[in-house]
Amino acid sequence: MSDVLVEELETLEILEVAEQGPPGAGGSSESGPVMTYSGGALVRVDYASGNYKLMAYAGGLLTQLDYVKGATTTRKTFSYNPDNSLASVTETIL
Repeated sequence: MSDVLVEELETLEILEVAEQGPPGAGGSSESGPVMTYSGGALVRVDYASGNYKLMAYAGGLLTQLDYVKGATTTRKTFSYNPDNSLASVTETIL
């Protein structure tokens, strides 16, 4: 495990480092991410393209991720089992 310094205020512990996967169905990956944290949780990622992602949490678990790309928002909603393991992911185009 290694530590990462975030905004020179908090140290986050990295539990696993993995290789970046292939780009999604759109065929292009975003560049120049700027990440925003609140209370140690990643809450927003802004890209050079103007697109961005918003994250929402409940009880420390990611419950919603909105990817805003132009006029289209893709929402992923995450639900969890009682042991906090991921139960399902639902995707909706808004």
